[in-house]
Amino acid sequence: MIRSQLRGLAAALMLALLAGCSNPETPQEVAEAFWQSVVENDADDVAEFSTLADAAQFDGFGMDWQGVSIGWGRVVIDGSSATVETRFLSAGDGEEAGRKVLTFLERRDDEWRVDYERTHRVVTERSMFDGVIGTLNDLRDRLSDSINRSSDSMGDRLDEMARELEALSAEAEKRSREALEEYGEKLQKHIEELTESIEEALKDRPDASPRDRELLEASRQDLSTQGERLDEPDLRAFAESSRAVTQTRFRLAEVDQARFEDYQDDWQEWIEEIEEDLSDLMEEMTAGQG
Repeated sequence: MIRSQLRGLAAALMLALLAGCSNPETPQEVAEAFWQSVVENDADDVAEFSTLADAAQFDGFGMDWQGVSIGWGRVVIDGSSATVETRFLSAGDGEEAGRKVLTFLERRDDEWRVDYERTHRVVTERSMFDGVIGTLNDLRDRLSDSINRSSDSMGDRLDEMARELEALSAEAEKRSREALEEYGEKLQKHIEELTESIEEALKDRPDASPRDRELLEASRQDLSTQGERLDEPDLRAFAESSRAVTQTRFRLAEVDQARFEDYQDDWQEWIEEIEEDLSDLMEEMTAGQG
């Protein structure tokens, strides 16, 4: 009797051990195992649960995972492909907080594996996108404080930002297409109005100093070029428009205020409307990527 009970206990323990050692099978189970390996910096397990062929190529997605936990959302399975909504949570984040991305999986040889290349691209591009949005918001907040400063450093940073925007994938731009088209049309209208006003000022003030005419003509050319670029708006066009508007603010602040007094209020109003357009676009794009 005792021997029989011992055999039963041993069998139960064996089953428990086997259950504990079983491999993840569903897309969410595989995604959970994969991201736990990422957080623990276990390159071998990352490769085991994904399509990464060489564990030595694991780069941690270029992120610091200390203190990060993973949350989960909707799972979508479509034949041999699947996605798992994944949230990166820091201490204090609620269940619905954190940065959200999709983990992509594919089924190979009857086993689910994380599509490493596609998931890596989405995570790293989203990190870039967040950084660019932060830069745009920082520039917006600093615009009103920058009128009396040289535009050189601002221009350099905007050039860098434009290169970052250009590096975003077509997929990232597609997610923002609706917002880009809506605000591109509004921004284009305001830029055209400001350009026409500057052209009128150049005609109405033929006695303006050469320096004032140079400043106004440079603004007219920049704004005209950006207005045309917004016929087919993309992220880079908005970055370049931000640059043109910033430089226009600097230039208009330098012209003879008394000679162009009749235009100053209108110019200020249009610039504020343009900045509001850009600010609203940033907020909508950020909300759409949350």
